[in-house]
Amino acid sequence: MNTYETNVAIVLKKLNEVEYEQRVRDYHLRTYHEFRQYLEERDAEYSTDLAHVWLRLSRKVCTPPIYQERFRSIKKLVDVFELGYIRPPLLSHEKITVLPSLENWLDQFLAQNKNNYTGSSCRDYRMYCRRFLRFLQSRGIADLSQLSYPLLGEYADLLPDGDTGLSMTGVFLKFLSDEGCCTAGLYWYFHYYREKWLLCPGDLPSEQHALIEAFRSENRMLPLIQYQEALERYLEGLEEKGYQSTILLHSRRALRLLLVFLEMGNLGYHKAVADLWYKSNEPNLGCAKHMIKRTLAMFGDYVETGLLRTSHVYRSVSPKTAPEWGKDALDAFILQKKKEKHARTSVSFYRNACIRFLAFLDLNGVRSYAEITQPHIFQFNISDSHKTSYSKNAYACRIRKFLRFLEREKRLSVAGLYLSLMPASSSGERIVITLTEEEKEKISVYVQNARTPIQLRDSAILLLGKDMGIRACDIAKLTFGDIDWKNRLIRFNQDKTDTDLCLPMPIQVGNAIFAYLKSGRPGLAKTDSIFVQSKAPYGPLNKGACRDALERALPGRKVAGSGFHVMRKTFSTDMLRGGADPSSIADALGHSTNDTVSKYLGLDEQKMALCPLSLSEAGIPAKGGE
Repeated sequence: MNTYETNVAIVLKKLNEVEYEQRVRDYHLRTYHEFRQYLEERDAEYSTDLAHVWLRLSRKVCTPPIYQERFRSIKKLVDVFELGYIRPPLLSHEKITVLPSLENWLDQFLAQNKNNYTGSSCRDYRMYCRRFLRFLQSRGIADLSQLSYPLLGEYADLLPDGDTGLSMTGVFLKFLSDEGCCTAGLYWYFHYYREKWLLCPGDLPSEQHALIEAFRSENRMLPLIQYQEALERYLEGLEEKGYQSTILLHSRRALRLLLVFLEMGNLGYHKAVADLWYKSNEPNLGCAKHMIKRTLAMFGDYVETGLLRTSHVYRSVSPKTAPEWGKDALDAFILQKKKEKHARTSVSFYRNACIRFLAFLDLNGVRSYAEITQPHIFQFNISDSHKTSYSKNAYACRIRKFLRFLEREKRLSVAGLYLSLMPASSSGERIVITLTEEEKEKISVYVQNARTPIQLRDSAILLLGKDMGIRACDIAKLTFGDIDWKNRLIRFNQDKTDTDLCLPMPIQVGNAIFAYLKSGRPGLAKTDSIFVQSKAPYGPLNKGACRDALERALPGRKVAGSGFHVMRKTFSTDMLRGGADPSSIADALGHSTNDTVSKYLGLDEQKMALCPLSLSEAGIPAKGGE
């Protein structure tokens, strides 16, 4: 019992130091005496578990006021046993006088809000905020301009989950932030302290610290004051566009926590630093990660252009332009591709792949083509992630050609660098995947039963793909001017090949589009695009909406590498099985040659069965059997 008596003495000494009333000290002493008797009856030493058991027994046999006395006393004793001291939140009745330099700010806060709070709320705010100020005072703080992140973190750790004082202290910090007494980041840090999204610079791995320091040393960051101003304007813009509350909530939280991250690291804003924050925090973002990724991309675009492009498709967070030291050679390479008569989309692919490569080099300290070495190529190949090996090969192929161009132009100091960028996998032929008869029937049922705006939109999209073979990117871009209702035709410019195409529109497809325009398309949509978002800002759809439509119609379909393009393949195969010749199929698909139709021939089982090879023609000897 010596340890027990010693710790009881520590509690009572602390009560004397903070000038508790004698009545309070007496009921603490009485509680400890009764708990010691409980331990002696069981011939047991003190343990936290036994203390909690005794409190549960007390709740059953004591009046509420006596139980509350026992509860407060035992909580202090548990702190001394486990921590060696009593946490400040458990000393809420202490009588230490708050310094005038701190108390004045509290008086201003309460005076400003006296008409907003009831009398009892004002008393609660004063009590909890004084508790916070006394904590600061105990840490040697005499001026609130000395507030820091470690101090706020230490105080928040002392408070239990759900403590009323946590939110009230947060409101006080908001007032201090608005008055310029502390930074906005300190308030948001305290406000989101228990959020999983809260990331500190110290949580980043060493290699990411090196990248951040490279940006800092080159003074390529936007000052935090300008970042905060842009943040507020951006959020106001989202509200004006009519975005739903969930998007607004996540956008505010992400950008404010990014502000905390930047302020804690004494950093400015840069899109690449925001990308590092996102990638390091991605495991904590849960199902909101895609929304946050788009928010950061939209905000970065807004900082650069001053425009809130709500309908823009942000495919990646990669820079849109090459670093200054690499622009001249890249421009010469792209000009060469244009002279070689590559399609517009192919030229754009070359540019994006090379910018991706140059951005990586720039982040790793390369400032001229002559500095590129094999280790740079190896590291890029390892870090350059894609969803499929096919897409990784496609990017690597363009970059290899760029490296060969640089070698011919004598820009590189090491020969044969293009050989260092190895393919992710070898090329090969794939079996064409089409919809089964059962899946076609399910789509027909989905179209017939469509009633809601999204279902009506899905129906029109699905039929455009299945009955006309139009690509997802072209469906998303269809405008009112593309449809000739009188002659039942759809005319459009193909996004992939940049060629015009005119197709007859089946009656079922026309009816589905009309039903969507009449009963499904939002009346507030101002764009000329036929298919628009179902929620604000009601902008044009991107091609991903076509894949979503297919997933809603066939929710159980899980076929790797088979997205909405399966509709176009099914359309081609059905034409072939229906007796159409390859030229007609190529024309319907908008292809310039018949070559691409050959891969569908193997799916026409009936016609394939008409031309089998004999074993002798195939060079397979036949032997008799027993």
